[in-house]
Amino acid sequence: MDKSKLEKSIANAFADVEAPPDWALVRSHEGPEAAKIEQAFHGRSDWRTMGAHELDIEPALSLFSDEAWRYYLPAFMIHDIYGRLAHEEVVFHLTVGLTDEDRNELSNPRRYGARTRWDSAVFRCSVFSVGQAKAIVEYLLFKVAEEGERGYFTPHIRQALSNYWLARAESKVE
Repeated sequence: MDKSKLEKSIANAFADVEAPPDWALVRSHEGPEAAKIEQAFHGRSDWRTMGAHELDIEPALSLFSDEAWRYYLPAFMIHDIYGRLAHEEVVFHLTVGLTDEDRNELSNPRRYGARTRWDSAVFRCSVFSVGQAKAIVEYLLFKVAEEGERGYFTPHIRQALSNYWLARAESKVE
């Protein structure tokens, strides 16, 4: 798929997602990064108008609330397909927890008990509709084609697709 078609597919899949309210931009206020993310995204109610330099604030994708993650992700994916992001690794955030290695690894057991990285990832990605999951699959397949079989993220992408994303994109629940 060429970049412009992929961009349109992503934009269409996420077109009806409402912007999160400013009070719901981050999922935790621990540490100084959360305030930085809130400041950068405060009042930004149209992801289509945001440039890569405005988005590429580490660790935005890690700290976004569920609402912000769902709303701003298409902007990150689109800027990434054009190679405009320097700090945020979109592929990492769409594959972490969904690989075989992550399936049984505990996610901070002192804080979250028996929750695994898989459990956290599936919960986080459950906000996406079937159509949005299909756009994410297209994006991940594009990244595999772009990186090639020897690419660093290729094995992670393939496992995340096989373990989660392909089934999610075919789900009957909308």
